[in-house]
Amino acid sequence: MGVKLKRLNKYSTLNLRRNTKLANSKRTILLVEADNLVRTYVAIVLESEGYKVLEAVDIEEAMNHVRKYGISIDLIITNVIIPGGRGKDLIKRVQEKHPNVKALYTTGRDDESLLHYGIPEEEKNLLKKPFEPKVLLEKVKEILYNGGNK
Repeated sequence: MGVKLKRLNKYSTLNLRRNTKLANSKRTILLVEADNLVRTYVAIVLESEGYKVLEAVDIEEAMNHVRKYGISIDLIITNVIIPGGRGKDLIKRVQEKHPNVKALYTTGRDDESLLHYGIPEEEKNLLKKPFEPKVLLEKVKEILYNGGNK
């Protein structure tokens, strides 16, 4: 008696990719980034993988999205420093009402200045700019699906 293994072909691979996009389509990400070019780039990368992306340029706009969408936001991607304050403060405010929201910080700053803004050097949910689309997507998936830090 033998074991039959289903052979994967290009159509099976396409189905696996489509299923991943379907799973991602149930995830909402709030993207807070003042730089229009960076914000657009990140949004396009995330949307290409099926994520719903809400965009904000500052804390005020981000909080408007939180008031409107609240519990449906799964992840906030925010720069360490954003117009109106610090990304860490935004996350704290949101998690007071929605404790399951996860965070991913982005920065172009060096490690020493991060401490000044409340981000410890060992922060696991931190991406240094510039980053490749693959790195961004891997980090997002790690946080959303593998229980990354809040």
